[in-house]
Amino acid sequence: MRIRLSTLPKEGLQIKEHLNQEQINSRMSSSSHNDVRFTSSPLIDLHLQTRTFGAEGNGTITAQFEQECSRCQEYRARELKVTCSFLVQERPSPDAVEEDLHLVYSDDDQLSLTEFCEENLILNTEPFWSPPLNRDGACSECKLCPQWTSEENVQVSTQGLKGLLDSALAKKN
Repeated sequence: MRIRLSTLPKEGLQIKEHLNQEQINSRMSSSSHNDVRFTSSPLIDLHLQTRTFGAEGNGTITAQFEQECSRCQEYRARELKVTCSFLVQERPSPDAVEEDLHLVYSDDDQLSLTEFCEENLILNTEPFWSPPLNRDGACSECKLCPQWTSEENVQVSTQGLKGLLDSALAKKN
């Protein structure tokens, strides 16, 4: 998905496109022990508005995928809706790489949002998904009731990679 910034209308540009399902699954499978499989092409719904410094965008990325339940090891259907906002700036130099999740660089008036959208989706998946337990102690997805021993300290993370990264950056500052 390539966009020419100089041709953005004053009222902005609404973008509704699908990411390539095979491409994002290929990126996901390149990581070892990854059990997320996208079952359809994720939908991008973004609004891009021109600004004096470049452009500003916001919107959502919605995806359906399957992931193994940590208790029964069977794949379960899941849905993810990621809200994203970003600033678009011209790349200061060809080698410049800035680690900012809310900054997208344009090259020669051209903007590609595919990688940005894929990364936002990937960073918001939970790599070690453990569904919440019901009041009776059974898994809300597969209904299995785990048997904990007294030595086990069970902590379930509901954060995706982006949440973990944001937490780490907050602690750093």
